[in-house]
Amino acid sequence: MCIRDSLLTSPSGLNLDDQPGIDGFTAGVYAHCRHQARGMELRQGELQFELFDGIYRSIPFDLEPCKVWSFSAEQMTAQRAESLLGVRYSFVIQWEPGFVTGTDVTVRVRYEDVSTGHSVVSAPLTLAVRVKRVHGVEG
Repeated sequence: MCIRDSLLTSPSGLNLDDQPGIDGFTAGVYAHCRHQARGMELRQGELQFELFDGIYRSIPFDLEPCKVWSFSAEQMTAQRAESLLGVRYSFVIQWEPGFVTGTDVTVRVRYEDVSTGHSVVSAPLTLAVRVKRVHGVEG
């Protein structure tokens, strides 16, 4: 299966509960073949969202994520929708209060094809999760 993951997500963290502070984000995932423009269905394998503390334009191979959320093919089916761009998987990812302590996190999506052992990763995407200090006042 030839897949290149594309990650579309909100530009910053979201407050998903009734407590103050950022505790998650939304993400839409499209899987593409190089010769096919529309998103295709993922019928097997596992999709993982990896969270890294800080800003990374590229993620070193040996850097362990702070948190990983995994979704089986069966779980992905519940998140599946058709759009003009093809099959899309929509997720709301939430972490525990106080889990993230910095101002930014980097998210990467990994797809593992269980039948071939092939793994594909998306480009990293940085999300702002806290207001940075401005003129001596922290948000």
